Amino acid sequence: MAKNLYEIMKNTAYSMYSQSEPWDTQNDYAQYVIHNTGFEYTQRAVDKYVSPNATVLNAGSGKTVYKTKAKVIYMDIISKYIKKFENHIVGSIEKIPLKNNSVDCVICVGCVLSYANAQKAISEFSRVLKKGGILILEYDRCNSIYFPKKVGKKSVQWVETSYYNFDGKDITVCYNENFIKQLADFYSLKRISEKHYYFFPMLLVRLGMAAQTAARFVFADKFFGKFGQKRAYMAFEIYKKSKNRNLMEVKL
Repeated sequence: MAKNLYEIMKNTAYSMYSQSEPWDTQNDYAQYVIHNTGFEYTQRAVDKYVSPNATVLNAGSGKTVYKTKAKVIYMDIISKYIKKFENHIVGSIEKIPLKNNSVDCVICVGCVLSYANAQKAISEFSRVLKKGGILILEYDRCNSIYFPKKVGKKSVQWVETSYYNFDGKDITVCYNENFIKQLADFYSLKRISEKHYYFFPMLLVRLGMAAQTAARFVFADKFFGKFGQKRAYMAFEIYKKSKNRNLMEVKL
């Protein structure tokens, strides 16, 4: 059943983002808030961990660009969003068309992991990263205030929603951060930094408020301190690859 859901989810993602740009921040204020926060965190991480002579894979990039002097490879499942970049590849984070140990940093932020099998994706991130390389990862948490506590105990939670400009159901998956950390540990990725955000808006959504209205109260997150961090909806994490594993290289 899960395998079928993953296939449906990936097909839905392709259909949705073929019709509208990723992170349609002009029409979706909730996405605007989450995107801007995630972008700020990612830019800070790039500034801190990426050297000018590094090679960076921006996985599921869409049109998003970060300020860096490093070489950036833009990868997405939709070619029209990346064809303007000199270095671009069409591909999925579950099967990245790059050689083993070929990049210094992987960026996978926004909703990209929400449309993928995390085990396959994290395996691929580890495979293409050099030893000592950095993974910048963002994803939706199922152990957040949006879900009942019993859901938070699961490793994954499937979510079906309606999207304003898509004629159909949007199927995504949220992950428990402990599950993500276990996967990362297995693939020799050590978590060196983590932060959570977007707590109060998701509490309001759970209580019945419309997502677009709730997003305007994100400023209140700062009043909830560690509790808000613990139950926030979005996870932003940084990992460092500790060693190279004997993994099978994807045939290009």
